Amino acid sequence: MSTQYSLKTVDYESPLVYAIDSLTGKIVNIDNVENGAGCHCICPSCKGALIAKNNCKVRIHHFAHQSGVECPDAYESMLHLLAKERIRDVFLSSDVFYIEYDSWNFCPKDECVYNEGISCSVSERRRFNLKDYFDSCEQEKPYDNILRRSDLKFFSLSNRDRPPLYIEFCVSHP
Repeated sequence: MSTQYSLKTVDYESPLVYAIDSLTGKIVNIDNVENGAGCHCICPSCKGALIAKNNCKVRIHHFAHQSGVECPDAYESMLHLLAKERIRDVFLSSDVFYIEYDSWNFCPKDECVYNEGISCSVSERRRFNLKDYFDSCEQEKPYDNILRRSDLKFFSLSNRDRPPLYIEFCVSHP
């Protein structure tokens, strides 16, 4: 199936184009499922039954709730699930996987070494290859000894003493 676009008639900002296959638990694209309720898909947010609308001639292919009431968090949940799955898959299939972050360095207020007393901090962009430290990645794993789960857990099977790295994704709010 090919995705059809018609910008002048798309009247919603965030079409739900990925859902969860209720039979396999895997995330699926609208163009890879049977049209209608036979797709056996559920909403990534509310877990309500979805209808695949991938036979559209005017609107973009999308999923709609069978109840007719759209879930306000469906799009954000879809992005969240997709990010976890795609990043995990790329990490596991790549030899290199770089991550970048801003590192803030602070100094004592009475003797700022970064900005001549103007500010007591400086930001530095850092980059490193996760594959140098970790060889495995799992989704939705509990933190050690607490009742929270991380979106992704990077860990090393070859060096079990190395502490894992937990990553949480934020789509629109923390």
